[in-house]
Amino acid sequence: MALVECLPGNTLGLWLLISAPMVVLEKLIAAIVLFAMFVTLCRVRLPVNRVSLFNAGSRGYSRRFLAPSPPSAGH
Repeated sequence: MALVECLPGNTLGLWLLISAPMVVLEKLIAAIVLFAMFVTLCRVRLPVNRVSLFNAGSRGYSRRFLAPSPPSAGH
């Protein structure tokens, strides 16, 4: 069920990749990284519900295709 609830977020992420200029995407990724650092440092607990899964799907999709992937271990 969680996978189905991430589909709207994935659709939004795909739309952003297609339509948004690179300058906007760069600022969006920077804001996402700062938000993730804030949540990690402050140990904020976010509830798992449809809204949070939608946000995770939309942010995760954008980050997956725009951010460089980490190097593989052992290569």
